[in-house]
Amino acid sequence: MDESHELFEDCLERFSTRYGVRGEYYTARAIAELMARMLAPLETDRVLDPVCGSGGFLVAAAQYVAAGSSAGYPPALHGLDVNNEARHIATMRLVLHGLDADIGPGPVDSLHNGITPSSFDVVLANPPFNMPNWDYNDKLRNHAWAYGPPPKGNANFAWLQRVLEALNATGRAGVLLAAGAATGSRVGERLIRQRLLEDDVVAAIVALPSKIFRHTKTSACIWLLSKDKSANPRWGSHPRQGHVLFIDAGRTAERGAGRQHVLSRAGADRILRTVSAWRGIGAEAYEDQEGWCRSVTVEEIAARNHDLLPTRYVKPAAPTSRSTEIEALTRELYGHFDEATQLERRLRELLEKG
Repeated sequence: MDESHELFEDCLERFSTRYGVRGEYYTARAIAELMARMLAPLETDRVLDPVCGSGGFLVAAAQYVAAGSSAGYPPALHGLDVNNEARHIATMRLVLHGLDADIGPGPVDSLHNGITPSSFDVVLANPPFNMPNWDYNDKLRNHAWAYGPPPKGNANFAWLQRVLEALNATGRAGVLLAAGAATGSRVGERLIRQRLLEDDVVAAIVALPSKIFRHTKTSACIWLLSKDKSANPRWGSHPRQGHVLFIDAGRTAERGAGRQHVLSRAGADRILRTVSAWRGIGAEAYEDQEGWCRSVTVEEIAARNHDLLPTRYVKPAAPTSRSTEIEALTRELYGHFDEATQLERRLRELLEKG
């Protein structure tokens, strides 16, 4: 990335820190890149972000395609947002990256106005977490929600269903939601999760580390959705109907600039490798890993009241025994002693020669 891009990204982070609320205006670059890589858009895909904010997902999707494309043609990019200032920032960001996208003629509230149904191959979205005041009016109350009416006081499942409405028959989506959406106990939420699982559109849930978002301490999960989990070029070689992949990446944070926690590069790469192997993309074979990931049948999930929080299914790794830890530290310390002895001997030789 050249200097102008870096300067703009730095200004964007400062803008987000000062004005953003609950991640509405800025999705961390590492998260946007990871979600785009998980969905693996193609040159021929139509890509949508219905709450595009500063355009990070659209840039990440185009960069993913460009990195693997001999022709370098970006996919058809579409973004919508209710905030006009955010739309202008997204447009500037796309122009700086040499990208063209349809951001619409003006502000659009995707939640209320809906999206052209069954139109997109890929949808990426980071809607506001746990949005309580979303004007649950007669229009929305009477909308034909495919998986059930969303709770009045929380828009998580309204956003999720809008995203699914936008996907075509083989479409796939990545949605960043507050962790509570995966485990909320309200009857309406459980019923929607049940219907999503019965329709087999939930592919994977990834629990992210806490405290990695600038504007909220709320923990979050990535929802990977797919209208077709059979073996096909857009999905992968492993059919996964009737299964959901759970990844507990809660311990993959590292300290970034200004003591801000961020998703580590190693953690993001491991998430991507796991999802790809599970779908049958690449040569790496998938296997459940204690403390990290597990592929679970929808029958087992139903037996747990359709709870989708990864920590419910991924068994914690066995703790290292105290004696084993002490032995490892002792061996490391002895190694440092040996190095110090060798350095001392070499230094004496040099002094004697001098």
